[in-house]
Amino acid sequence: MTSIKVCKYFIKSSPVGELHEVLDDIGKVLGSQEFLQTPEIKEALREYYESHRLHLHLSDGQTVLVSAQGRQEPIVRYVQTEQSYQ
Repeated sequence: MTSIKVCKYFIKSSPVGELHEVLDDIGKVLGSQEFLQTPEIKEALREYYESHRLHLHLSDGQTVLVSAQGRQEPIVRYVQTEQSYQ
């Protein structure tokens, strides 16, 4: 799984606007794009998009801004914390 750690490092270090080129290069080195389906890489991409607040173009033509605001995990933790105080 060392290759996953290296991939995560490259994702984290990618300059804004060049992530797709970096992912293409990683895929060429590994010989496939299968690394994109691993949970660790999906989480690294999620963190990258949220930290840079990137705009993504969806297949239905919509443009979205990715941020941590829409994440469910912090909301779930907050709700559980609030219920424990009541």
